Amino acid sequence: GFRTLLGEQNFIGYSMLETLSHRLRQSDEERRDTQVAEQALAEQVSQLETDKNTLLQLTRLRQETTDLIVHDLRNPLGAVLMARRTLEFSLSQEELDHNRELLNAAVSSCTRMQRLIDSMLEVARMEAGDAVLVLSNFDLRQLILDLAHNTRMLNQGRVELFTDLPASLPHVTADRDRIERLLANLLDNPINHTPIGKQITLAASLQPGNFLRVSVT
Repeated sequence: GFRTLLGEQNFIGYSMLETLSHRLRQSDEERRDTQVAEQALAEQVSQLETDKNTLLQLTRLRQETTDLIVHDLRNPLGAVLMARRTLEFSLSQEELDHNRELLNAAVSSCTRMQRLIDSMLEVARMEAGDAVLVLSNFDLRQLILDLAHNTRMLNQGRVELFTDLPASLPHVTADRDRIERLLANLLDNPINHTPIGKQITLAASLQPGNFLRVSVT
């Protein structure tokens, strides 16, 4: 019956052929679009793999460079400290007393350099996911006083550095070395950029909620 109908009504067959042809063309176009999309996606994946490998190489190169810099800095730093100790043994007490401020400034500078080296290593550890907090209970007030003293020695009176601290502060539990480096870094900019004769204040206070607040003004 269907064949008879097609023989009597040609437009039905033409309509079916037209519909089939249209769907075949549409299927071919979709297949080509899919192939183009797959090719583009494959190229993107390949580019990402290349970028990833490049990033890994750059990261490894930076780590190696950091290790070399740290190694090269530590050697002369150790030599400076050794030279200072040698001077302490070789100079007379009068000469030591006369040059005490200069010798102390050398030690403070070495301490600052060591802090910078440790910061470089710390950044490398953080990026590698190997950073570990070394927590201890310590006197933050005394740490601030010691830091201010060392900073004044390095500053050589160019800028006045004051501390604004209560008579006592509760001890804190934190990574002492990192807190010290943090405060020293916070002081670096004002020390270097404050006009000569002006003043900087390093303050600490107890805040609600059992917090300690440290500020540099």
